[in-house]
Amino acid sequence: MKIFENKEIKRLFILFFCILFFFIIISIFTFKYLNENLVSKTNNIIENIILKIEERYPDINQEDIVEILNTDIKFSSDTNILTRYGINDDISVLSYINQYKSMSVTIIIVLLIISNVVIIVIIYIYLTYRKRKIDNLITYIDNIQNNKYLLDIEDNSEDELNSLKNELYKLTVMLKEKADDSKAQKEDVYRLLSDISHQLKTPLTSIQILLDNLNESKYMDEQTRRKFIIEITKKVESMNWLIIALLKLSKLDANAVEFKNERIDVCNMIKEVIENLSIMAEIRNIEIMFESKDTIYIQADYNWYKEAISNILKNAIEHAKHIVTIKVTENKVYTQIEIKDDGVGINKKDMKHIFDRFYKSQNSDENSIGIGLSLSKSIVEAQNGHIYVDSKDGEYTKFIIRYIK
Repeated sequence: MKIFENKEIKRLFILFFCILFFFIIISIFTFKYLNENLVSKTNNIIENIILKIEERYPDINQEDIVEILNTDIKFSSDTNILTRYGINDDISVLSYINQYKSMSVTIIIVLLIISNVVIIVIIYIYLTYRKRKIDNLITYIDNIQNNKYLLDIEDNSEDELNSLKNELYKLTVMLKEKADDSKAQKEDVYRLLSDISHQLKTPLTSIQILLDNLNESKYMDEQTRRKFIIEITKKVESMNWLIIALLKLSKLDANAVEFKNERIDVCNMIKEVIENLSIMAEIRNIEIMFESKDTIYIQADYNWYKEAISNILKNAIEHAKHIVTIKVTENKVYTQIEIKDDGVGINKKDMKHIFDRFYKSQNSDENSIGIGLSLSKSIVEAQNGHIYVDSKDGEYTKFIIRYIK
């Protein structure tokens, strides 16, 4: 029966049957006691009768008495026999029989009353408990409606109300996560807008000043004018790169990027990155050394991974003194890309902030925006990878990317 699928109702029925069984046992032992008492008293009366008969009639044969006692009882049609001998309902054996009947009826009535009272009390306790549970659920739902996510899971029994509460708890967790995500997204949007506003304010101001000078200085020499135009171009390119990088970060934060699952030749990818940054390295007189013994493949999005490597290598070139070393190795667990420069290193207090957006350490390039490493970390971690930094102040900085197989 489906009703017994509810464990609380099943326990209630078991309790009722236990109570009923308990009172049945009590009744059996009570009636057994009364019956034994009746038999004992009846036997005493019969013994007295036999003694009186033997005393008055000493010649009577004992076999006759035994025969009389063992003879089946035959009820006489004469109802006045006992009365003629002065025996009535108030004395002798009949008195005990009547008492037995009276006590039996009384005991049955008392047991019925007690059992009913116990059952009524149990039902009352159960209904009170159930009402309290329902009131708690109503309060729980009211709190959820008021955005008060009280995650109370102390009571974890398996009755239907707690099953409902467990489902409400799951709903609460889901709503809380959505509320937290929504709050985090709003904070991210606010922070992103603040960052964009802050990062664009300075170059826009510089561009505005340069343009004002170009407009107001009609007789500006050609060399100065060209210098101003080149500076404006640099500012615009920097702003363009910043906006694109921020848009990419916002997509990564919103999980809106669908990464391709491509088989990437890591060595060829790094060679392409080195080639793209070769002019920058040449201008700064930095030598790039690439070491890899074998052809190594990973499954990732080629363009996104190339951008992550590019940002880290660019950072290494900006901070290196003479050389940047790139090593690619692998084992059964992961593929590792190591990019190391021989620069001044990273200060200890800057280490924990090195991947923070717009964070610029003491040794950062003056043209650095502080977003490249943060973008690289987001790209790597979104594609089953991890990124670490190791640095010794005044000697080197080493970035390690591990792609988990």
